[in-house]
Amino acid sequence: MAGKHRVGALSAHRQGGTAQMPDAMLEDLLRGAVVEYLASEGIVMPVQGLGIPDEFIVQDKQASQRAACGLDAEGIAGKAVKMLENVEKN
Repeated sequence: MAGKHRVGALSAHRQGGTAQMPDAMLEDLLRGAVVEYLASEGIVMPVQGLGIPDEFIVQDKQASQRAACGLDAEGIAGKAVKMLENVEKN
């Protein structure tokens, strides 16, 4: 894997977790690739995938759709805070 990806993974490891925001259909594929790479490097850490759920999304303005999926600033920050709280508990 390219050097910048390795540095990013190691930096995330030091912070206790990582979050990623892939497009709808790529969510599981990308999350799987990230988890596989971390495992190959011996890094054990929580990974939270963020993406559009595999269900019907009501047509609306893009900002409203992102908020409904938790992909607005508030939703992403909330997921990050929850991850950090879980890391602190463990």
